[in-house]
Amino acid sequence: MSELLGIQKASLYHHIGSKEDLLYSICMGATTGVLEDVREAIAAAPPEERLREAIKAHIVSVIRDSDLHAVLQFEWRALSEERGEEISEIRRELHSELRRLIESDRKAGRLRTDVSVKYISLTLMNLLSWALFSFDEAGTESPAKFGDTLALLFLEGAQGTPA
Repeated sequence: MSELLGIQKASLYHHIGSKEDLLYSICMGATTGVLEDVREAIAAAPPEERLREAIKAHIVSVIRDSDLHAVLQFEWRALSEERGEEISEIRRELHSELRRLIESDRKAGRLRTDVSVKYISLTLMNLLSWALFSFDEAGTESPAKFGDTLALLFLEGAQGTPA
């Protein structure tokens, strides 16, 4: 990390108390950032577009801060129990926001009712958790277009339209 910043390790630890403090700061920034972006997207969208816009916002946020989210994805469990619980609580808030949108869309007839909300939510969480590692930064698709594509596949499926 110090090499990336162009400073010596000792200088880095002058500003950050420990490796865990650094990891906590990274995880907290990534987690709160995506939650804020999703909440902003929900607030700005009409009810019938809120889930789609939340998915897109999540994906764009994660790709924008990809280094932070890659660390979060693989390392947050190395935090102390107390700090890990803080990160888990924010993640639960995000999952609750998305689950509420799923339930709302389901009640409005926009999502299927033959599969439990639990499995629809689980599928979405898995999609969002791993999307970062599927995005091709060298490709021609923008993060927003990638988010559109994944939202379309999640909400409308991969099944072709009848001829």
